[in-house]
Parts: sequence; structure tokens; C-alpha cells
Amino acid sequence: FLSRPGTHRCILRESVVPCSLESFREEVENNVPIPNFGAHFLAQSQALVLMAQQLNTGNGDALKTIIQMAQAIVRDVSLQELTDEERDVMAHFRNPAMPSVAVTADAAIKIASVRQEFASTDTFLEMIGFDQADIRRIKAQEQRVRGQQLIVEVENENNGEDMA
Repeated sequence: FLSRPGTHRCILRESVVPCSLESFREEVENNVPIPNFGAHFLAQSQALVLMAQQLNTGNGDALKTIIQMAQAIVRDVSLQELTDEERDVMAHFRNPAMPSVAVTADAAIKIASVRQEFASTDTFLEMIGFDQADIRRIKAQEQRVRGQQLIVEVENENNGEDMA
């Protein structure tokens, strides 16, 4: 980006576009034509994603400290006396580069196509839109099906032995 002095416009690869969301909003409301709108939109969204990632990093560190402090208060111990498991908490934020379920699900499916074992993880199920309650139910149903299949296999083996 290069800012043009005295204006709210920036030069972006040979086109002049609004520099901020506020100036962009003003121009849209006033029907000011925006050359190369797609490039502007992409540049603004990339800037927002980067900002969100930076905020997530800082907020994640702060949230981890708060959780550790809460655990220490509940147990009435100092932070140094927390167990390794209690110190090993981690904040988890959605990836700002994947703002919609559709984008996230598409990414998950692409990852699973090259790493098949990924498709059987909770992370995969979260990425395609299931919450933890759904994931628990899915895993329980999968386990029940595996159990039923095992029973059928054992019965078939037993029936085969009886015939011999």
C-alpha cells in the first residue's frame, strides 16, 4: 500500500482504492466508483485477518494466564504449585482466515484428502461444523457400530467352526 497524501485513498497495484473501512463505507454510501473492487476487498480482508490473528495470539496468552489464576484460586495454591496438566491449558480461537463454516469445511475436506487419518479426528468434525455435543454423539455411535460389527464377525467365525 502507498498512501496518497491529503486523501483517504491508497495506491494498490496501479489502482487507487480507499485506505480504510471507514473511507470505503463513505465511498460506497456516496456511490463513488471504486476501481478494482476485488483487489480492494481482498487487501482489506487480509489486513483484518492479520489483525485478528495478532489479537488472538495476545488474547490467548492473557486467557491462559487467567485460567491458570482461576485454577490456583479454586485449589488455593500458588501458580507455581499448579500441576503440569493445569499449566498446559491453551486458548482456542477459530481461524480468522476461515470465517465461514463453508470455507472451513472445504479446507478440512482438502486436508483429509491428503491425510486420511485427519478425517477421524475431533478437529475435522469441528471444522465441518459439529459442536462438542455432536462430536460425542457421533463418536459414541461409531463405537456402537464397531462393536456390532465385531459381534457379527465373532458369530460368523463361530458359525464357520460349527460347520467344520
